[in-house]
Amino acid sequence: MTAAEALVPQVKIGAIIDFVVSGPGLQTRTVENIRRMYLEEAARPWFYYEPIVNGIKRALASDEPGEVLEPVVNRIDDPAKHAHFRELQGGFLTWVAKARPAVVPVGGAVWRGADGEVGISPHLGLTLGADPRPHAVLLYLKKPELTQAAANIPLWMVERQLPDILPGGRAAILDVRRGKLFRLRANASPKRLDASVAGALANFSTIWQAIA
Repeated sequence: MTAAEALVPQVKIGAIIDFVVSGPGLQTRTVENIRRMYLEEAARPWFYYEPIVNGIKRALASDEPGEVLEPVVNRIDDPAKHAHFRELQGGFLTWVAKARPAVVPVGGAVWRGADGEVGISPHLGLTLGADPRPHAVLLYLKKPELTQAAANIPLWMVERQLPDILPGGRAAILDVRRGKLFRLRANASPKRLDASVAGALANFSTIWQAIA
């Protein structure tokens, strides 16, 4: 297997976010789980979050986002999933009240590198309050807390593809549960970010091959 085949099938950028959030010591198990999810048709993880993601998109187009999300959460019968979605609902509504977002069109792209390809499809295109620049926003929905250091890698991957995704925009990740938006800092070093992305994808690819 060549390096370029290591990420076959092409993974979504959400898988890379899960990988960098898991940190050293847990990344092998994370890649093993991701690999199984991508190779087993019934295990596609994005199906789990589809109701809340679609609900958030509808809520952003409504003057009453809380009324849109409430029935989405109430329709979940599984107690653990219901509690999880309720926390996401609370975090999102707290954030949206402060951010005053408005929806704008956003596209997608593919990151192509020596260690494979990653599909980048932001969940949302948004303007935020008085900030005139549109944002290509990924939703982070998992329980482990997202940090700036972990967010920088997927943020830079999106940032480098913005001419195809959202010209003139910025990359952002919303930790929905905590109502916290991550963007690259103004003084972030492109050279270091390039190196961080290359290292993360090489590590992901190596584990993917070794765990097969």
